[in-house]
Amino acid sequence: MDALRLFSDDEWQDVARLVRLAAVALETGHEHVMADRACLVTADGRRLRPKPAENAFTDTSGEATGSLDVLGVVLDLHPAYAEDNAWAKAVTAWLRRRDCLVRRDDAAAVLKIVSRIGKAGAQLADGDEATEAARLVALQQALGEMPKKLRDPLGPGIGRAVLLNGFAYDKEGAEQSHRVKPGAAYLPQALETADGDRFEVAARKTPGLIWVRRAYARSLLSAAQAGGLSKTAFLRLLGVADTPRLTPVREVFYPVDTKTYPGDPRLGLARDCRWSVTNRWAQMMLKGAGHSLDDLTSSNLVAVVTNIAAEKDVDERRRRTAALLRALTAPLTSPEQAVVPLAKGHYKWNVVGETAAIWVWQLRETSWLEDSQGRLRPPTDLTLRTPDTEALYGPEDPGYLHPAIHQALATRTEVLTALGVSGDPDVPRLMERLHELRDRQADNAAEIHTNSDTDVPDSLRAEALLVYQSLARRLTHRAADATQTAVEKQIRNEFRFEALVLTDRGWMESGKCFQGPAILRGFRPFTLTGTDINPLWQALGIPEPGLDDLIDVLKEISGTGAAPDAEHERVMLEALRRLRDVISSDDKPNVAGAAEQAAESAAVDHGRLGQGPRADRCSRWPTRGSSGS
Repeated sequence: MDALRLFSDDEWQDVARLVRLAAVALETGHEHVMADRACLVTADGRRLRPKPAENAFTDTSGEATGSLDVLGVVLDLHPAYAEDNAWAKAVTAWLRRRDCLVRRDDAAAVLKIVSRIGKAGAQLADGDEATEAARLVALQQALGEMPKKLRDPLGPGIGRAVLLNGFAYDKEGAEQSHRVKPGAAYLPQALETADGDRFEVAARKTPGLIWVRRAYARSLLSAAQAGGLSKTAFLRLLGVADTPRLTPVREVFYPVDTKTYPGDPRLGLARDCRWSVTNRWAQMMLKGAGHSLDDLTSSNLVAVVTNIAAEKDVDERRRRTAALLRALTAPLTSPEQAVVPLAKGHYKWNVVGETAAIWVWQLRETSWLEDSQGRLRPPTDLTLRTPDTEALYGPEDPGYLHPAIHQALATRTEVLTALGVSGDPDVPRLMERLHELRDRQADNAAEIHTNSDTDVPDSLRAEALLVYQSLARRLTHRAADATQTAVEKQIRNEFRFEALVLTDRGWMESGKCFQGPAILRGFRPFTLTGTDINPLWQALGIPEPGLDDLIDVLKEISGTGAAPDAEHERVMLEALRRLRDVISSDDKPNVAGAAEQAAESAAVDHGRLGQGPRADRCSRWPTRGSSGS
């Protein structure tokens, strides 16, 4: 062991003897001791430790140069290590086992060395501007030539080993230069490949965010030159972000806000933490949870939202808002980033449910989205304007999201609903609206002393029709995870034993009215009409008038003993026409006979057979075997 101190003796310059000393130490079982000693000598005389995360040395079995030499991570050993003797061979064999030897022409092996250096917290030595540019181009080229499944795991480590040129804005909006690791930088609009405004447009000159220089759009290779790895994809692979960066709470650790249990790596964020928001607190109280686990926050996102809300130019604010919402599409719709477990702590974490991450809650309760009148409101106070929401709130409700923002996100409304903006109502909420309309009409009828069963205002018809159309859409455009049978069953159950079908004679139960043209108006109640609501009436089993219904109404008219007025005549004629259609379409003699008997009875009782035009109209009623009227 005393002899190993010679490795630290700068006066001992005989490298051949150092090689022999290293070989003897390895042979006598001191490998672990050697791993922490500066026991290797480079070609330029430096003494270094054989640490794969710190240094890599040239394997002379390969070519003398390589495409990644510009990185400076592969060092030449002193020529003594290449001599043809047992000592040198023993040392180089040991270095190879420790992954410290790499061929310069093996780009994949060199990239692994760079990734290890980055993961160990070290970085490549600084170089001049030309060297830095050449390094990035070499890395892009080498990574592009690797299969994606091999390069993707290497990217983050390589990103930690390099520095990029960047810039940020100060409070006055002046640009300040920075050297930044990719994992702390954002992608500028000039390097975005996606269409439309992205995160840089949303952030504008928000202080505190660092962006990589736009000059990389010129200095880096095109995808065609780099094996398909574009400039944007390369920078993302290194860790440059194109969406607001989310930070685990454990990285901004506040002991008073957090809690852990032995043997469990999950960190709990308290219900009453410094970022607490009202609805998060209420939801956690309801579920009996004291903490959320492994939560995420984003100071950069909060800064951008605050900056957008302070924007005075209305058009610019809306453009920035839409850009931020587009940038948030991925994180807001990702369960790994937008949702965290809720837990109750009692000697260990007991998970009791889940909730939105703290960064989502902060966005939900900050006033930064415009309503239809241009006022800034929290997303949870806003509603998407759709045919279904109009059925609940009408077309002029001020709580709708501003149309310019809604239109900009028309194909990505899931982002808005994830923020708490109300979307289309579910079946129970639509049924609540029907109850409200029914009860409101009853109250109004009582105040003006009218009969609510016969007086149906046009405004009520219009409002009820919107709700029925929404329910019908649930049947024809149901969610992918809802079966037709399940939706129908839910709707039928909501209507069962409830007078919630608005007819021309007021509110009725679904089993006590008819659908279709109101041919028996005044004698039987009929639903509102429209092809877009027929699926609802069919699901509820509401029929059109049948044979028995037509015959019963004709008997009711003929049984009065009085001459029919114009409305009764209309009903009789409509009923007779429908009976004619029934006879023409039904070959059962008993059906046709009953229909003809009812028709003749109605006509005779009113003295209309053989008398003028009306009698002629009835005399043309088809009989079995005739060719019809």
